[in-house]
Amino acid sequence: MTNAVWKRTLRLLRVSARGQLMLLAIGVVALSLPALGGDRLGSSTIVRVAVEGCVALLLAALSMRLAVRGERGYDTEPSDLPGDVLALLPRLVAQLTLAIGPFAFALWGAMQLGGAVDLLGFLLVPLVGMIVTAFAPALAVFVTAAVASGDVGWTPRVALETARASKPAAFGVVWLLLAATTAFALPASLVALVFVVQVPHAGFVAFGLATSVAIPIIGCGGLALWREVGGVEQVLDAALAMPGGADLVQAPREAPGIEDAWVDGPAWDIAIDAGTTWGTWLRLATPTRAAIRVTWSGVGAPGLSLSGTDGVWWRPGDPPQSGAAVVVDLPAGDTYLQLESRSPAAQAMSIVLLLPAAAHSAA
Repeated sequence: MTNAVWKRTLRLLRVSARGQLMLLAIGVVALSLPALGGDRLGSSTIVRVAVEGCVALLLAALSMRLAVRGERGYDTEPSDLPGDVLALLPRLVAQLTLAIGPFAFALWGAMQLGGAVDLLGFLLVPLVGMIVTAFAPALAVFVTAAVASGDVGWTPRVALETARASKPAAFGVVWLLLAATTAFALPASLVALVFVVQVPHAGFVAFGLATSVAIPIIGCGGLALWREVGGVEQVLDAALAMPGGADLVQAPREAPGIEDAWVDGPAWDIAIDAGTTWGTWLRLATPTRAAIRVTWSGVGAPGLSLSGTDGVWWRPGDPPQSGAAVVVDLPAGDTYLQLESRSPAAQAMSIVLLLPAAAHSAA
């Protein structure tokens, strides 16, 4: 699992490099401001660390969002970021509060009991602390990845179910990611210590840089882990379970009279590695009932899913056999088509979008 996560992390960093560099510049400013404004925050280290932690989580979610966009072949523009923040922030706050809140409350309760009874505190605080340290970071990564991947729920159900179904190794990978980010951030932190003594304000900016360097690794690494443990499927299932979600899904079926009534539209010939995804954007001028024909080599039918520009995913059903066509109702505008390999080996695939003859000129 570790090797697969690292390979996917490097690929996500590569395809979203432009957006990640832009986010890095924003992160330096955003993570320096709480330290520079320490007096206005009451000079409270706890408050300052809490604010910086919240900003870092939001930046990690944005990093994941940029990686998703980069994987789809699109660069992130500065104008995209306000919309991303508005889409991510409310659900991120709600889900993280529900997922991490119980751990924070348990630790606080253990510390209160430890203050009242010394022996109880000696035994209870380390035990609760180890539990929180073992599970809270992984849950934070899973929740952030779920929201960035399009989870539109207000509770962390998808993240918790994915974490429960994951192998214990997945939690260890989170700690490897944290160790990697620490290694990248250490040189900048050492420079920041020198600047803090000589030029305090410059030192705070240097600490912001040290923290920001870790954001793309946590973002792309967390998203890679989320994909590795099947989180994308969980998000799709949750979307289908929402009220009205079933209306978006059709059972896989052959389009009646497809050879006579429909014509070939855009087509793609690809090679896809085992366990990876491929996708492309479709654009239609009007709502259209179309079909997607997928032909593949080897064994294992690919998983077919679609998403609008709002980030909500739905599944029209997987192709029942190689060369079969699946009917889909495509809205006007942009729709993202994604295929997920379920084969143990690399596959060659051919994808054809079949359009009604009347709609072909509008595609």
